[in-house]
Amino acid sequence: MNYRIKRMALALSVPLLCLGWSTAALAKPEPEACIELGALAYDNWTKADAGGSGMPAGETYSDYVRCKSCHGWDRLGLNGGYVRRTRTAERPNAGLGDLNAVSRDIAPGLGNYYEIDAEDVLHEGSGRAFEDGSGSWVPLDANPTPENVADHASGFTLGNMHPDFSTTGVNAGNTVLTQDQVDCLVDFINFADADPKFYFDTIDTDQNPAEYVINSGASATAGRSFYVENCKACHGEPGEDFNGANGGHPAGGIAAYLAGDGKYSEFVHKARWGIPDTLMTRAAIGTPDSQDMIDVMLYLQEYIAVETDFAITGGISGTWYLEERDGEGFLIDVAPRDGGTWELVATY
Repeated sequence: MNYRIKRMALALSVPLLCLGWSTAALAKPEPEACIELGALAYDNWTKADAGGSGMPAGETYSDYVRCKSCHGWDRLGLNGGYVRRTRTAERPNAGLGDLNAVSRDIAPGLGNYYEIDAEDVLHEGSGRAFEDGSGSWVPLDANPTPENVADHASGFTLGNMHPDFSTTGVNAGNTVLTQDQVDCLVDFINFADADPKFYFDTIDTDQNPAEYVINSGASATAGRSFYVENCKACHGEPGEDFNGANGGHPAGGIAAYLAGDGKYSEFVHKARWGIPDTLMTRAAIGTPDSQDMIDVMLYLQEYIAVETDFAITGGISGTWYLEERDGEGFLIDVAPRDGGTWELVATY
């Protein structure tokens, strides 16, 4: 059984739950469509493409109600790409500097090895009010008093709390997630094929920016083909600041964007599932699977290593060869070691 078949078998073994919390008998989307809806809702459930109907009253900044804002794009919280994310008046973080030590890690694979259910999404009776999001922010004064320090710490923690998305809690009567969004968020987060363990062998958060070691089943050659077919028209070459149909996003080009801390986990979510309410839909990017994602990420890591100052990182793991010398080349495997060092093994 090859890698792709094994991966598909694992994905199909995950139960797709139908957790209704309304008395209305609504038809749940088909499994594949539901997972896609859940992925978009995880990004920003207030968007129309994600099944939403706008921002709830009492909150100005969408980051305070988005799942990714505290759990991270990889759902690993402080164990992943959001390990150094800061808290500001406009966004929460994954708990860095928070008085609340509850883990924001909800990834079954590289994370805590559990599956979520509807109650974990709703936080009925335990979540905060929407207005306690950005409204909780108390900045530190230039010369803070003990009262100012206490207010800042208390507000910091309150704003990082999970909102109550139920129809009976503190936000009852306001805009909350629909039944489909709740059901499909559960299915997406529990979907084995979208877990970070299928994208990354390791994420070394001791490095800054975090080092991502792509799954060893990746092919940079296949990744280049995927990029040319599905990404280049809008984004240009990875190192190009290209103002195409994407409106020039990301600024500086894909390679510059990926140099930021934690960006590979954001990239893989958006490149696989799309971005709600934009031209970057899942259909527009070729309905990729996890194999496509690890292939294109390995290609981009190798591109960056070649086009910039060469460094030994997890990004150069894979096969290296010249097209004109078919059948010859090197198999390189790079793994992180303690103390921020790397171990390289090359086989001819």
